[in-house]
Amino acid sequence: MYQCLIAIDQDSLGIQGFRYDVKDSIETWVKPLTPRRLGNCFLNRSMNTKEIEFNWSKNIVKDDFAKRELNPEKDTYKIRNLWTKKNIGKTNSTLKAELDGHDVLMLRLIK
Repeated sequence: MYQCLIAIDQDSLGIQGFRYDVKDSIETWVKPLTPRRLGNCFLNRSMNTKEIEFNWSKNIVKDDFAKRELNPEKDTYKIRNLWTKKNIGKTNSTLKAELDGHDVLMLRLIK
C-alpha cells in the first residue's frame, strides 16, 4: 500500500498536487503523474462522517501548469483505491463513498 503512495509522492513528473475544490469540509486534491495517470485525494476536514458523491463528468479538472486536463467526456480513467488496492470503477460513473472524520480516500486514475 505504502509503495503506491510513495510512488505518487515521488512521481518522476515532479509536479505538486493542488486543491481542486472544497465542498462541505471535503477537499478534493489532484496531482498530475507520469503520462496517462493522476493522483486524486478526497480529504474530510470535519470530525463527522461525510458522504462523497463526485460526478466526474461535471468536474473537468484543468491544470494549466502541467498542461493536463481530466475530462471524462473525452477520456475514461480506471479508478484504483490505493488503501484497499482495488479497482473501484471508472470515471464514466459517479464516485460514491463514505469518508470518516479526518480520513482520506486516496485514488490513482489511469487512462
